[in-house]
Amino acid sequence: LLEEIIGNGLQNLSNPFIDYGIINHELDNFFMSRIGIRTLISQQVENVLHNNSIIVDCDVHTIMKDAIKEVGKKSRLQSGTEIPPRISLSNNSQNTIHYIPGHLFYIFTEVLKNSVVAHSSINEINESIEVSIIEGSQYFIIKVSDRGGGFLYEDTNKAMSYSYSTSPKIDSIRTHKGPIMSGLGFGLPLAKQYCRYFGGDLNINPIEGYG
Repeated sequence: LLEEIIGNGLQNLSNPFIDYGIINHELDNFFMSRIGIRTLISQQVENVLHNNSIIVDCDVHTIMKDAIKEVGKKSRLQSGTEIPPRISLSNNSQNTIHYIPGHLFYIFTEVLKNSVVAHSSINEINESIEVSIIEGSQYFIIKVSDRGGGFLYEDTNKAMSYSYSTSPKIDSIRTHKGPIMSGLGFGLPLAKQYCRYFGGDLNINPIEGYG
């Protein structure tokens, strides 16, 4: 994937004079444009071939459950164990939103992967990651709470940088075996762009020493 190639390249830069603020700004613009172009192309193809739209009524809980399964599968493959991460969806009522299913699935998986990796890094694999879905009058709020140790509030902007990751650096994605759960620093900032494409947002509220 292009995201993995760019992320891998940024991970291997070592020039101390690089302005990552400029890089992040340009990548935000690039990926927002790319999301828009791919959305328009997909919409045109779906409309011409099937007389449908790619924007449909999405069952948010079903997509979240699919994301939980996907993250669990990747986590087991990477760790080599059959013990899945504990991710709990607190409410199961059916809520729908007019959206692109693939966008929701990508956002959910990237946020969940971040929490699962954080739990694994401090050996809190028995602690549950709690997911809540709340439908307000104008917005859906999806809250993911973990016990992954958190970080300094001042480092929140770092977590949204395309070049930042607390996981070990991946030397080369071409030789890397198994699914990539972390290490490229692209998951959260790119998920944020997907949220913003339709006017939403992704916020991180760290609690140092907790999650």
